[in-house]
Amino acid sequence: MNAPMVSPTLFLPVGNVLLLGATGYSLFQVIRGEAEFSDVMLSVLIGLVGVTFFESGFLLLTQVFDQITSYLASHMNRDTLSEQLVQAIRAGRANSGGALPDAGEVISQVWRSGVWGVISSFVELLYMVADLLIEASQKVFFEMIRLIFPIAAGLFPILPRIFLNLVAYAIELCLWRPLIIVIHEVTSMVGRQYLAHDSTQGLRILAVEVVAVILILSIPAFTHKIVSGAMAGDFGAGGGMLKLGNRLYGAVSGMIRGRAG
Repeated sequence: MNAPMVSPTLFLPVGNVLLLGATGYSLFQVIRGEAEFSDVMLSVLIGLVGVTFFESGFLLLTQVFDQITSYLASHMNRDTLSEQLVQAIRAGRANSGGALPDAGEVISQVWRSGVWGVISSFVELLYMVADLLIEASQKVFFEMIRLIFPIAAGLFPILPRIFLNLVAYAIELCLWRPLIIVIHEVTSMVGRQYLAHDSTQGLRILAVEVVAVILILSIPAFTHKIVSGAMAGDFGAGGGMLKLGNRLYGAVSGMIRGRAG
């Protein structure tokens, strides 16, 4: 007997009930003079849109970032690091005009190729594992957000921060896949440059691969800093998706109050 599949709309009835209750509580605050009627109506409208169209919104978000990922993948070198190493060595032979290198150049090339070969094998394995982990964890977390999103939308009139946090985190998750493609291309490009011009006997190549490892493992934290605005130079004091959402919400509320007045 097959187990029933969890539907993305599992908590949709809960979200509708919460939205109804949050609307009643917000109107009670208006009666007591603790909230503006225009602000309450805007919050209820946002919550209603979130509960009604959250599936379409998540689908649109997925399609947009899938297009970004496909664009990056089609405009970047998809060869492995080992294949790019072979291409770089062949290019170096062609540029030398077929002349035999001296003993020092041979030793240098063998050493650099050996360092690159060992480290690139490890990094290729890390790329593959990280790619699988990021893809799997992205899908799991994304489905979790979509599952509980109706609850956050229903609570928006009284707890808007939960709604905004989930939206911001969904955008973070969608950035994981494009970012790992960019890391793969940039580290490979710099590594090829160092392979052709490296006076440190492969230590620069080793440094590039260490940086690649750190960047891959830091993708979740890095995307969180980008979305939250912590890399804007002011340590998040004036940036971030949450503050942008609050500003837009405040601007729309002010506009509605001005017209109502």
